[in-house]
Amino acid sequence: MTSNGTPEPAEIDTSKAHAARVYDYLLGGRANFKVDREAAEITYAAFPGGIDGVRADVREHRAALGRVVRYFVKDAGITQFLDIGTGIPKENNVHEVAQAVEPDARIVYVDFDPIVLAHAHQLLRATRGGAIGYIYGDLHDPQPILREAAKTLDFSRPVAVMLFGILHFFSDADDPHGLVGQLLAPLSAGSGLALSHLASDLHPEEMAAERLC
Repeated sequence: MTSNGTPEPAEIDTSKAHAARVYDYLLGGRANFKVDREAAEITYAAFPGGIDGVRADVREHRAALGRVVRYFVKDAGITQFLDIGTGIPKENNVHEVAQAVEPDARIVYVDFDPIVLAHAHQLLRATRGGAIGYIYGDLHDPQPILREAAKTLDFSRPVAVMLFGILHFFSDADDPHGLVGQLLAPLSAGSGLALSHLASDLHPEEMAAERLC
C-alpha cells in the first residue's frame, strides 16, 4: 500500500493481454503490445464485422461517453466527475469534454492498470482551469477511492460517477450492486451515475465465442 492507503502499482506484464491496452489498440492507440493486438484479433474474430466492426463500436462507445459528460455539465449542471476505469488517455477525455463547457470542472480519474498510471501525467497537466486528480485504485475496494477523491471533489455538491466499460469484468460474487452503492452513498442529492455494459443477449453466439477466447 502507498502512504495514502491506495494499492501499490503492479509491474507491467507484457506477456498477458490487458483490457485497457486492447481497448487502446481498438481505438488506434500506441500504448499496447503484440500480445494485446493478437488477443484483440483472436477474440473479436467472430464479432459481427470482425475487428473493423469492433473498432466502429468502440468509437461509438467513446463518442457516447462525451455525450454523457456534456449532458451532465450543460443540462444537469454537474461539474464534478469521478471516472473509474478511465483507461489509457485518448482524445476527448472526460476532463477535456467537461472543461470545454465549464473550465472550472473538477475530475478524478481512477484505474488499476500500471500502463494507465504511466500515462496519467498527460491527464494531470492538461487541465484548463479546474482540477484533475488521479487515483491508482481498485473498484473492488471503493472506500480508499472515495477518501482520495474527496481531496479533489466536494461531495457536498453533485458528482457524476462514470463507470464506462468496467462492470462487465465483475462477477455476481464480486457484488457489483453493493460496490456501486458504496460509491453513491456519500454523494449529495442531484448527483448522477452513468455506466455502459456489454450485453450477452445481443449477438449471444458471438459474445459466447469472445468469452471462450
